[in-house]
Amino acid sequence: MSGTLSVQLDETTGTWTFDSLYAAATTATEYTLRFSNHWIASVDQIIEVTLGVKGHALVIVLPDDFAGTYTSAQTVALESMTVKVVDAGGNDMGSADRFSSSHASSTVARMLTFTSDTLELTGATATTTNGVVQVGALSLVEPKVRTARTHPVSL
Repeated sequence: MSGTLSVQLDETTGTWTFDSLYAAATTATEYTLRFSNHWIASVDQIIEVTLGVKGHALVIVLPDDFAGTYTSAQTVALESMTVKVVDAGGNDMGSADRFSSSHASSTVARMLTFTSDTLELTGATATTTNGVVQVGALSLVEPKVRTARTHPVSL
């Protein structure tokens, strides 16, 4: 749970108002929110988290020591990185990245391809498992366009 978890009673209206209260659920199951106070009976609210559908975006998680700038060489190996599938809220989809929420077994295996208009790449494909892929064999090979000073790589 995150957000405002404890609030004072509004004595004028007899209500408690929780701003920015949300559950950061990591598994598809039921969760119980219990609202309680020491002088009245508590009340429970059941929240059911269901399996998500196809992911919204891919996010690259670079290691802390990722260089970003490299010395010119015929072949430059990049550090390992992680690519994750996330939903529209930026939450990791993990194994909930699937074709349909009604088919729990229909997970998505995404083939990722890294490309560049100015560079030759090796190890430029990878497949996600449970919404995550560890990319560890991506190398930049001599430029296709020798006059380019920067070489964008796309996913």
